[in-house]
Amino acid sequence: MHWYLGLTKCDSAVASGGILAYDDGRDAPDNINLILRYPQKVMVTFEATLGVAEEADIVFSGTGGRLSIFRRSCRFHPTGAKDASADVTMDGARDEGAHMDNFLDCVRSRKDPNSTVEHGHWGAMACHIGNLAYKAQTQVGWKKEWDL
Repeated sequence: MHWYLGLTKCDSAVASGGILAYDDGRDAPDNINLILRYPQKVMVTFEATLGVAEEADIVFSGTGGRLSIFRRSCRFHPTGAKDASADVTMDGARDEGAHMDNFLDCVRSRKDPNSTVEHGHWGAMACHIGNLAYKAQTQVGWKKEWDL
């Protein structure tokens, strides 16, 4: 989401979850929901549930509709559509080799990869602030020292 939408630091995060399915001594939640608020008037939600076998997806919701991206397909549902008959779908396996090819090409050429270290930093920081919010069980605001 960060790379695609050009997001960097979020304003704040809230998270809730717990050890609900696998009470086996772990200290990380097996179910968690995270909400991140960004200054660009964007809200990003993340959900992880170990107890339910469901295909994971990325969903972009906007004024024109909802785009759901799955591992091997995607589906667009336009705003105002009465049912799924208006959906546009595209099937096809993702070429995961292209990702590795880009990385290896960048190692050889010293060019920046499609997703830079900065993209990785902002994505990782979203996870870290979410973990802090989960552990504190309260909203956590961005701290200046987390900037690049």
